[in-house]
Amino acid sequence: MSRTPDLQIILDCRCGSRVIAADKIGDILPEEREIHGEVICCRHCKTWSHIACQRYGRASNLHPDNTFRCDACDPNFPFLILRGTNDERSRTSIANLRREHQTMELASRLRPGRGALAKHGEFYYPVRLIRKVMDGWIVVWWRENQFPCMSIPPGSFVSQLAIVDSLWHDSNGRRQIRLGKWIHAVQASSAEDLLADPSSIPYSTTVNNILSPHIRIFHKLSMYDLNIEDEIIPVKTWIQSINKPPRSTPVPFVGRLSITERAQIANWFDRRVTHQDPKRRLDWLARMPIAHAYTVYIAFHLSQDCSHSGLAHEDLMRKAWDIQVQGRKTLDVDVDVECLYDLELDMFEVSAEASTAGFYQWGLDAGHHQDNWYPYSGLPEEWRKECCPLSDDEECLQRGPDYLEYIAPTTARTGLQSRPRPRIKGSHQQSR
Repeated sequence: MSRTPDLQIILDCRCGSRVIAADKIGDILPEEREIHGEVICCRHCKTWSHIACQRYGRASNLHPDNTFRCDACDPNFPFLILRGTNDERSRTSIANLRREHQTMELASRLRPGRGALAKHGEFYYPVRLIRKVMDGWIVVWWRENQFPCMSIPPGSFVSQLAIVDSLWHDSNGRRQIRLGKWIHAVQASSAEDLLADPSSIPYSTTVNNILSPHIRIFHKLSMYDLNIEDEIIPVKTWIQSINKPPRSTPVPFVGRLSITERAQIANWFDRRVTHQDPKRRLDWLARMPIAHAYTVYIAFHLSQDCSHSGLAHEDLMRKAWDIQVQGRKTLDVDVDVECLYDLELDMFEVSAEASTAGFYQWGLDAGHHQDNWYPYSGLPEEWRKECCPLSDDEECLQRGPDYLEYIAPTTARTGLQSRPRPRIKGSHQQSR
């Protein structure tokens, strides 16, 4: 198995990221390794892919004698047809993996590309595991997690002690986990929907810090005032080179920026530059102004890489534009939706195979989920098997003695609130 190339590479990942004829791995954006993790080479076509973008973690922890084949070279890989779970090969492959995982410790089950639950505050939210570090993981948080307070950057460190997986067959483990609120994979907005709506994902502090110093330029570009002499704008040069009108020419180049990064940049531009004026969005979405924002964002990250730290600003901008053009995203597979779908299938399937752990056990000993959310609502009907032997078993649904009851938020009132009173197992029988 080959990882992290030192010679000429061609990155062509199923997530849509592409780099053509880069000189070395250092030419990939510095945050690419941070957010997307290590890469692996297909032994058949010799292209490289992100390990963490391969479904169900299939490219991670490979034996040295095993070879990796990308989707294009291995179209019969069972998980590629896991659009539903009715295919016999898909069901057999999942069952085999589940049996294998039952014999592993949690630390061995976690691997790049797999979905997991990470604790933030009181609750656990879905993440995609990117790479293992000494005492934890770099993860990508599901973009439609509904955190109660501050947002979390796409690539974040989470301690090993704050991560669990689907806890397949672990009823006691599931009863201890309070889930945060999120949009299920089957209900999630498509990438196209997110990118077409600048209000979809609020911008981060990082995005604001990178783009704010250039806000004067963005204001002028949003008005298509191109009399800008003190800043190099590669996209303007490109439009001029193809002899097209600046205002109406779509710019398809987005580099290897993730869906979340692009949505956050659009949100920043909408709020800080055009002040959320919906009539002006058609003038900058997929047009020159937002394309220059992508270039600025990419150039900043290049400047943080020691191999580019000596470049002048003009050279950084040109280099960023080259990367933006060569590594455009085609959004072949929404790997985050795919990863969450697989995680939720393991978390919420109700069947004889899932045993007691699959019968609505999440949080029953710990307390309510975020905002009293009911996580089993809106899931595919086929995940609840008719052959489940526990459908009449009320005892396994009893809440534990320390269950934290939900108290609806009240309007402004002074005074102390009473503490939530746990429901004791069998208490309703004792009171009779």
